[in-house]
Amino acid sequence: MSFGKYSPTVHPRYAADEQWFEKNCAEPFAQYDKEGFDMYGYNAEGKDRNGIDENEYLLMDEQDQENAIEQAFIDFHNGRCSP
Repeated sequence: MSFGKYSPTVHPRYAADEQWFEKNCAEPFAQYDKEGFDMYGYNAEGKDRNGIDENEYLLMDEQDQENAIEQAFIDFHNGRCSP
């Protein structure tokens, strides 16, 4: 699987609830959720919840990308990140 626009930190959130971003926003049609991340999982500085920017993911090989997604699911399900 190759990366597109979405941070791997949002994969488990969308898998759990397709409307998670809208539910986590302070107001309708907000650009950022209550934690300061957009619907793709990046903040205003372009970093995701793991502190990695999109371009860094795009430069990873396929195995590292898969590992990042797997770790995001583990963290989400173990409660190490918020919904």
